[in-house]
Amino acid sequence: MSWVAALGALIGCGDSRPSGHVELSGKSPAEGSSLAANAICTREVTCGMADIQCTGGKNVSTQCMVTIVYPERAACYAEVQPNVQKLLSCPALTPGEIDLIELCVDARAARPCITPAQADALARTAETGTIPPDPPPPECEFLQQPIPGC
Repeated sequence: MSWVAALGALIGCGDSRPSGHVELSGKSPAEGSSLAANAICTREVTCGMADIQCTGGKNVSTQCMVTIVYPERAACYAEVQPNVQKLLSCPALTPGEIDLIELCVDARAARPCITPAQADALARTAETGTIPPDPPPPECEFLQQPIPGC
């Protein structure tokens, strides 16, 4: 999994709960990645992720159902932390880029949880043969491009 994916392709949820700021500046890559993974995984374990399952197809109408799956904290942490640590270990990161990573982590951790209405809308959209992408928060878009020197 790439570090971009590690910062989460998490489907949004409905109750908005700010989780505070994750301060990475001045931290070692191990300490910073632990803080980031804890923030992201707290949100993921609390909100869960949308799992879309469809049946049907050829000559049969497609029926889709969305289930909210709640991952184990340890599994989430084991997936996210090493990827964030790799990113934070890049010697070419500037203080400004670390600030941008903090904003991305904060946005991921504060993303609202999926509502039943949003889950139903995802299922209906999937029945048309299209599963909508879950775009990263705008604060994370800079991570879609490689960071020079990393």
